[in-house]
Amino acid sequence: MVAELSGLVRISRAISICSLFIVLAILVGWIADVSWLTTGIGGTVAVKPNTAICFTLVSVALIVLASGPPTQTRRRIVQGLIAVSLLICLATMMEYAFGLNLRLDQALFTDQSGAQFPGRMSPNTAIGLFLLGLGVMFVSTGNDNQARIGHMLAIGSAIIALLGSVGYLYNAAEFYKIESAIAMAPFTAADLFALSGALFWASRDLGLMRVISSDNAAGFLVRRLLPPVVLIPIALGWLCLQGLSRGLFDTEAGIGLLITANIITLGVLIAVNSHVLFRADTARSRSQEQLRANIASIENQIAERTAELRHAAAQLSASEQRFALAVDGAESGILDYDLI
Repeated sequence: MVAELSGLVRISRAISICSLFIVLAILVGWIADVSWLTTGIGGTVAVKPNTAICFTLVSVALIVLASGPPTQTRRRIVQGLIAVSLLICLATMMEYAFGLNLRLDQALFTDQSGAQFPGRMSPNTAIGLFLLGLGVMFVSTGNDNQARIGHMLAIGSAIIALLGSVGYLYNAAEFYKIESAIAMAPFTAADLFALSGALFWASRDLGLMRVISSDNAAGFLVRRLLPPVVLIPIALGWLCLQGLSRGLFDTEAGIGLLITANIITLGVLIAVNSHVLFRADTARSRSQEQLRANIASIENQIAERTAELRHAAAQLSASEQRFALAVDGAESGILDYDLI
């Protein structure tokens, strides 16, 4: 399990480093006014500067968090970086909630997109980054209970990111755009989801990772079932949507096919993993039976050896008694001289 945890930590660090390089490229795009860079190296919606700054802070914090155990120095660095990100997100949410203009949106770069709130990150982006930042803050404490809270916050952030990604995949604007506010960028949704996973993997064996990385059946099922349970329904839904758009079947048939495909897929996943667990449990039971047989055999050998020792001790005691009686009856002296 230690090797698996170290591998997950390396994956977390790699994701955070990739995220850092891309968001730095986005900021360069804003500085040099290169539109294809501001969208996250291709895309349709630009990643706002404040969003890129928050992603930079969170990525660096996760790199530090994944660099080793949560020492006091690492904790201060992580919490300092996340505090700035949380302030930016909180100010943005206040602007949306109370109709304010705190002049943060174009403080560094001018947004000429003509949007209603130029330069301002979308509200779902602000909420997602805020939840992720709080999650990093809790995990950085190194406390198991607080890490569990941090993981729950990261799951909330991942759900927001997943909705945005599914919205772009299915062309459902309601999933990535809230009313008249700016839409969440495709890169923002993808990076937010990736960094939420990176937070889990950087946590080592804290919080929910204690279950996920465990060697028991619970950890096995989570590791084997969670990725396909998330990805396969999305893929099947996309295939169903493509069939509908090409007129291969009507809506009712498409929904029926989608439900049937999901049931079959999940049933196969459950059956395969149940079979693997059954084999592992059978092998474990055999090992336990063999271990109990070995222990019983050792106990029997110990009991036999103990009986032999007691018999030998009884014979020695009887011999000593006979020798003592012979010496007393002989009325002779005995000289015991050690030449060494």
